Amino acid sequence: MIAELCKLWRGELAFARAFWGYLVLTGLAVNGASSAAGLLIYALTKSVGWMLFLHFLPTAYNAFACIGAVRSAKARIADASMRKGAIAASLLAFALLLLV
Repeated sequence: MIAELCKLWRGELAFARAFWGYLVLTGLAVNGASSAAGLLIYALTKSVGWMLFLHFLPTAYNAFACIGAVRSAKARIADASMRKGAIAASLLAFALLLLV
């Protein structure tokens, strides 16, 4: 697992795996679990601070996955227009994950 995350960070994974596997699917799962925990904490304690902390906690992982996907696109996609589109899609997915 750690070796796979190191490969993601260095951009050594295929773009599809970095984007769909780590950025989109795992990002949504981490965001969902964190948001559910935040809502549960708010329901039990009415603490807005803890709820917001838990809501934004996955931002570090999402940024890590986005950087890995962008590096993967730069290293693995030869066509310049496809590479730019892949980088734009990665940044858009990161922005959307900030809102979820």
